[in-house]
Amino acid sequence: MNARYTTVPVRCAACGQQTHTTLQSAVQKGGLMCECGTFTALDVEAFAEEIRKAEARIEDFGRKALKR
Repeated sequence: MNARYTTVPVRCAACGQQTHTTLQSAVQKGGLMCECGTFTALDVEAFAEEIRKAEARIEDFGRKALKR
């Protein structure tokens, strides 16, 4: 998993609170523990793919801005 720094929002199924978490945190914990006490399991591979997509968009935005 080589996602570097991006966080992705995860919404708690019980209370609806949205929490941002990193790939490293999701892998270590197997998901996200909400402040309400509910554990949300995450598909780590799908989560990693979403983070890679987000990071690619960030990098692409930087390249486009430099070309102008």
